[in-house]
Amino acid sequence: MKQVEFRIQTEDINRQKMIDLVSYHFSSYSIQVQLGYWIKQIENSVCFIIIATAKKRGIVEMVGRQIRDLNGQECVLITESPIKVKFI
Repeated sequence: MKQVEFRIQTEDINRQKMIDLVSYHFSSYSIQVQLGYWIKQIENSVCFIIIATAKKRGIVEMVGRQIRDLNGQECVLITESPIKVKFI
């Protein structure tokens, strides 16, 4: 089955609550803590990297909306890229 890499990128506030939201729907994912830039401001940001089938797109978008609302943000960035996965 083809896999997709979804990324939810957002400001790093309420980190534990965001982790709880993502963990409710996905049993494994990566978290990257990073710097972001939004409207002339550098900010602490976080990226949740989720490998799943394209069928999970709706769940990823729902989680993105929940994170946006939790943090009182205008928006969060969600990207989607097809990938090849191999467990060794």
